[in-house]
Amino acid sequence: EDVLPKKTLEVFSKVCKSQYAKYDAASIDVGQIDKKIRDADTWELISDLNNITGIHWGNFLKKIFQDKITEYKKQINSEDADAIINSMQVLKYQKKQHYLFHTDHFRSQPRTISGVFFINDNYEGGQLCFSTPDRTSTQIVEPKENKLILFPSNFLYPHKVEPVTTGTRYTVVTWAL
Repeated sequence: EDVLPKKTLEVFSKVCKSQYAKYDAASIDVGQIDKKIRDADTWELISDLNNITGIHWGNFLKKIFQDKITEYKKQINSEDADAIINSMQVLKYQKKQHYLFHTDHFRSQPRTISGVFFINDNYEGGQLCFSTPDRTSTQIVEPKENKLILFPSNFLYPHKVEPVTTGTRYTVVTWAL
């Protein structure tokens, strides 16, 4: 919790809602869009060389998140404590937008650690939900502004985003190898 200083979070939140943030339809794999599975808008940070604002915020957040991921890997006694973030996006979920159960590690994206950073919490719905692989038990993570959730990307951690019912949900998602 309290990952960013309050003033920094306020500025970043304004940037995410401004014309500097260039959102596109979010894909489920490289170039593959299916709004029945994932209906959200994404702003790629770091990799969009035509958007200096995104590069700035992406590099700023990358350092903070890498440190948090390294700390997390040490807590779970991971042999490899180095965090190498390979992607970072701001996700915007508006009314009825969602993401069905999925995992973040797959053949074209061999990720090990996933992160969800809540930029805001002034919306309804949009809960982050984890399930057991057999879907017999579900754990709901209530959104809390300025909170970072880290978890393994593998098949043991299927998760989803419930449809937003009111307001707009902004998060940063990141993955490390």
